[in-house]
Amino acid sequence: MIQLLQLTLTLLTLTLLILLVRAIYHSWKRIKTEAKAQLHDRHPNFHISRDGACLNLKEKGTEAYHDKTQKWVVKALDAAAETWAAEKEEGKTSKRRKLLGKLKHGAAKD
Repeated sequence: MIQLLQLTLTLLTLTLLILLVRAIYHSWKRIKTEAKAQLHDRHPNFHISRDGACLNLKEKGTEAYHDKTQKWVVKALDAAAETWAAEKEEGKTSKRRKLLGKLKHGAAKD
């Protein structure tokens, strides 16, 4: 009779332990899925996998990149050319222009 009671208690304890581990596993799995979904909602280009974290960025075409950067360079050069032309017409020269002229003439003499 005692052996039957011990067997019953052992099986009951083992069953409770298995149910507890199963509940913890399912909770962990649900939390992981929800966290992944929230992360994907906030940062759709960021993915975490077994291989590690990955950030997917859309690639710009080389031509589009050069067009965008070149636009700013052209604007800067145009603005500088207008300023230099205005200074030349007025007969004014900036300190920078004088210094550049001295450097060019000094370098030419050497």
